[in-house]
Amino acid sequence: LTLFGCERVLFKLSVHGDGVLYEKKNLFKVFGLQLSFEKFRYMCITAGCDYLANLPGIGLGKAKSFWLKVTDPDLRNVLRKIPDYLKMPQVSVTQDYIERFIRANNTFLYQLVFDPVTRTEKPLTPYAADISEEIETLTYAGTYSSPKIATQMALGNMNIRSQKQVD
Repeated sequence: LTLFGCERVLFKLSVHGDGVLYEKKNLFKVFGLQLSFEKFRYMCITAGCDYLANLPGIGLGKAKSFWLKVTDPDLRNVLRKIPDYLKMPQVSVTQDYIERFIRANNTFLYQLVFDPVTRTEKPLTPYAADISEEIETLTYAGTYSSPKIATQMALGNMNIRSQKQVD
């Protein structure tokens, strides 16, 4: 939820109402990070996430160290520098890893969500102008359903996988 950009998330809620409140605005105070939220997302992806396994030997500490050094905004260029920046020549950053990293990042940005106001699906973050030609290939971040089906799925009246009505 953090990497999808949620402003607030309540964790570890007990039956007594106690819990831990995460607030995006305080993220950098807690971790002492001097990173943009974008680089924080990159750091987490580099360390391993649901959409991409980490490179061997790279966890949050090394990922943080790497993204603190990076100034080039082009992921295709900068990811190749991981072995050099981290002094880990044994690490191999393949073209496949780079493409999967970009897909993971796009999934966090453009995951399709249901908008209850318009009763349609839309990307979590509006599509960036520089990916307008790639929108058709973002099916890994979700595929659009008709507004009627999307509404029924959001209400829990339809099985998401089979798209059949449920009781």
